[in-house]
Amino acid sequence: MLTSVKFYAAMQCICSMLRLPVVGRNSPFSSNVSVLRRCFAQKTFHKDASILDSLYSDAEKEKILDTFNRCNEYELQHTRQLNHHKASSIVKHRKDNGNFQTLSDILLVPGVGILGIQKICNVLRTLDYETLQEKTSKADFDRVKAEPNISERTCQNVRTLVTLDAQLDGITWTKIDRNLRVEGWDHISLFDKVYLKLDLHQFLEKLLLVKDKLPEADIYVMERKVFRNINPRMVPFLFNMKILDAMLFTLLNRDFESSGDHKIYMVAPTLVSQFFSLSVGGERVSGQHVLQDIQRMQSDVAMDVDIPHARWDTFKNLNNVQKEKYANSLLLGVAFYKLIVLRSHKLPL
Repeated sequence: MLTSVKFYAAMQCICSMLRLPVVGRNSPFSSNVSVLRRCFAQKTFHKDASILDSLYSDAEKEKILDTFNRCNEYELQHTRQLNHHKASSIVKHRKDNGNFQTLSDILLVPGVGILGIQKICNVLRTLDYETLQEKTSKADFDRVKAEPNISERTCQNVRTLVTLDAQLDGITWTKIDRNLRVEGWDHISLFDKVYLKLDLHQFLEKLLLVKDKLPEADIYVMERKVFRNINPRMVPFLFNMKILDAMLFTLLNRDFESSGDHKIYMVAPTLVSQFFSLSVGGERVSGQHVLQDIQRMQSDVAMDVDIPHARWDTFKNLNNVQKEKYANSLLLGVAFYKLIVLRSHKLPL
């Protein structure tokens, strides 16, 4: 371990090599440390900038810079080389300081290093902005599409939709208009014993009653169910769920033969969890806190959702399991409107 004398001697030697002002042993040391740090950072920056500029031809640099100067943070993330924080930092730096003139300018963005910039530059050297924008739009469509595909004309004509959280023990529905006002929500009970094989006539009798109780809407929306850790005991349950979905599709699409328009659509189970950030470790968590944020007008993506006081009173009197079903149904409707019908939002990466 260096003694105090040897330490300051070593510091004086380093200062001399770097042509920094040499201070004595009793002088404040913090100023020299700061100067050393700035010196090393400056030398490192010039070295990285030189390396980065030497990797690409002039034509490639022009294409890369054009993309960096036109991309938004969402498009930058679609290169799969930048996370949300770094993409946001690049866009913010560009807005505050103007367009990037050289590749070395990008190294001035806080939190962005040469290795990360090199990776994205290697992608953008063969990809112009228009192509990236097209790929981003196609990827967005594939991630949020409904089954069957919903036409642009249908989206424009939707004034109300009803979401269905369909389970064998009951169906929870929420009706929402185009202005994101909740017109109603309720739960309709079905079967008590969900793990027993049910006859088709039982389904038909129950679902005909359900159809009469459901409110009229332009379209109906359901979430495609995914089951994990399946065991033999679950086979009758899964079979019954398939029958339930098939009969709901048939009953609610009763005008399909004459109109040719679908009335019921299904979406992937990840749509709601990704839009409202409800996924932890690949598993979906409760969405009840999102409803609380809506009530307090603190939700980033659902600030404009209008839930009348009478609906809140109904929600508060439910047990925890029922609240979760109501929350799932409402959040599905909000996500479907914003991502697919109105296209006012994008699904986070």
